[in-house]
Amino acid sequence: MKGSILSFEGKCQIVKGVAEYIMFEGRKEWIGGSLINGEPISEIWLERLGFEYDQHTYSRGRVWLAPADAGYDVFLNGLSAGIATHIQYVHQLQVLYFSITGEHLKIPKLK
Repeated sequence: MKGSILSFEGKCQIVKGVAEYIMFEGRKEWIGGSLINGEPISEIWLERLGFEYDQHTYSRGRVWLAPADAGYDVFLNGLSAGIATHIQYVHQLQVLYFSITGEHLKIPKLK
């Protein structure tokens, strides 16, 4: 998805466009067999994307995340609503959040 955060050659990159290749800032990379990976989700990423921490969970509006093995379990409307899915990467959260809310997560400036 355009605007997704991925890891390419060990650096965080923002996807500018997608076709048979992925466009990053000033370059195109062929998708097949490339070195493009998901950027692992972390507490730092959740805070950068506007999620607030409250004892055991991160939340932003209707979307709640609870730490789980190798990622986070995602809940809707609080912990009692049941698990929607398990995520491990930033782009998974971006796509899921957009699907639920119709809004993009604001992308922080990457260093």
